[in-house]
Amino acid sequence: MSFLFHTVACHSDSVGKLFSKLDYTGITLLIVGSFIPWLYYGFYCRPQPMIIYITMISVLGLLAMIVSLWDKFAQPKYRAIRAGVFVAMGLSAIFPAAHMLIVDGLEFMYKK
Repeated sequence: MSFLFHTVACHSDSVGKLFSKLDYTGITLLIVGSFIPWLYYGFYCRPQPMIIYITMISVLGLLAMIVSLWDKFAQPKYRAIRAGVFVAMGLSAIFPAAHMLIVDGLEFMYKK
């Protein structure tokens, strides 16, 4: 999606805005999609934390898609909210990684 946005962004304002939304949606799907496998396999023997962490990244991904697709959030005054949602989505990996480090240790994380 990103290559399409950068290819057609200068076509017109409306086309640029549409493909910008699609670009951010694609970025969101890539981030969420990269989280789910390691959460699933890393917490396979502990289903409750696995479900909590997968739900957390899914909700943050949904919020990121909402702020990406909703025209209201395209306004400059909401720039901090848009950035905050994406930063929160990226930094949310700290919680399950710290959980796994504390419970299983660094050696487990490297071997598995």
